[in-house]
Amino acid sequence: MASVQQYLSVLAGAQSGANAEAQRAAAQMQIELKTGDPRNAINVCMQLIARGQPLEARHFGYGVLQHVVAKRWSQFTQPERQELAKLVYDKLSECGAVPADEPPEPFMIKSKVATLMAQVVRQEGVGMWSSIMPEMAAGACSESPVQAELSALVMRYVAEDVAVYNSDILGGRMKELLYGLTSTLPQALPAMYRLLEVHFSAAMNANQAGNTPLAKAHAAAVSAALSAAAVYGEWAPLAPLMRSGMLDACAHFLSSPEFRSQACEVLRHVAHRRRGDTVNSAIASGAAGVAGGKGLADHAALAAAGVGADDEAAREAAADAAAVVSGLEGMCRGLGIAAQQVLASPPVDIGSEEAEYARRLTETIATVATNHLAVVSDESLRRAFLEALLGLTKYPRLCVLAAAIPAWPGLLRAMGAELPGTFVR
Repeated sequence: MASVQQYLSVLAGAQSGANAEAQRAAAQMQIELKTGDPRNAINVCMQLIARGQPLEARHFGYGVLQHVVAKRWSQFTQPERQELAKLVYDKLSECGAVPADEPPEPFMIKSKVATLMAQVVRQEGVGMWSSIMPEMAAGACSESPVQAELSALVMRYVAEDVAVYNSDILGGRMKELLYGLTSTLPQALPAMYRLLEVHFSAAMNANQAGNTPLAKAHAAAVSAALSAAAVYGEWAPLAPLMRSGMLDACAHFLSSPEFRSQACEVLRHVAHRRRGDTVNSAIASGAAGVAGGKGLADHAALAAAGVGADDEAAREAAADAAAVVSGLEGMCRGLGIAAQQVLASPPVDIGSEEAEYARRLTETIATVATNHLAVVSDESLRRAFLEALLGLTKYPRLCVLAAAIPAWPGLLRAMGAELPGTFVR
């Protein structure tokens, strides 16, 4: 079995494109580690990923560790699993505790260690996630940009592994993991909102002070939180998502050139949730009251729905419906303001980042109009929102026009217009 120094030597040689022999040797070493004794692989890789080792060696080591956790987990005893989970968590903590006078870890390493932690959570299940969530929430609320970024990355990757990339998770285990994710939303969502609040302000202050490295560190934390929010926006129940303030923050970030694309992506994920997710079966009894401008939380709305005022479940459902509608109204206001800003700016070059943002923003506005505008009770807000969507059809770029037009047939039909049968969405 090769020593750590031999691995380092081969990996260093493999960095040269002209050294095909070293590249083949590195590939063979990786295969041997992945298919050999997993305990030996962990021992070797923990030395390869140590801070101070060459970047290529650390990348190699984390790649093997991810394979061992994902594919060989069942071969470990329960004490060994606990020990490995502790090792990974310690690496995560070490990555977030780099002294201020030393160079920070590159994003690739932060991403690798967060991914590895998420993979351990996926294998160990709800108990592991519940046990580390207090530390993740505390890290996200930390004033340290690195700790906040790492915590947001872990929350993102865990949610992606369980709620998005879940084709290999079956039956009861899927329900258990989704329950675990949902049960920690009261900790995760406020922590991400706090991260956005603290580190956006810190990034702006650092920029004004001319401290570019610090500003970039805080901006990286904000970016990580927005990426996590986009994942949660795909599946998290809408009521706690709206109450957390995350979507209000994203609407605010639409005014920030640095973060507007990511913020728009969060809102786009929420906008694409089906109408049934807006007023689903659990809160349908109060939907008519919302659409008619009535307060869902009061006794009259509950009585109109045929539910006793002492029915706690009905009250909670009504409060959830009110929170969702309030959140959608906030989204409409923020998106409308963003549309005005886009229309007030000079036309941008085709294929530019600004043009892509304008297209995504228009797609988001059109989707909100199609899927959710019917439950917004404020008539003046509805009119202003539709005027913003109509204004975007005048934007001098076909990609933006193409994103805006598909919403109108559905909207016109919903308002009672009779359109020709050939006039399809």
